[in-house]
Amino acid sequence: MLDRSQEIDFQEIQMPKFLVPNTLRLANSIEVYVLEGAGQELCRLDLVFEAGSKVQDKALQASMV
Repeated sequence: MLDRSQEIDFQEIQMPKFLVPNTLRLANSIEVYVLEGAGQELCRLDLVFEAGSKVQDKALQASMV
């Protein structure tokens, strides 16, 4: 259990080292960003679609789908 009667020592926060992505462009002009980590086998796929009320053709079209 924590002893809350004593204050915690102050420590200065250090900036983390971020990985810099390699950028690839596919034949269909899609940019792919590759982060090569230290031996971790991970995969993340983000799909971004233009959608919602800002791109709807008719009023209330986005809320009915």
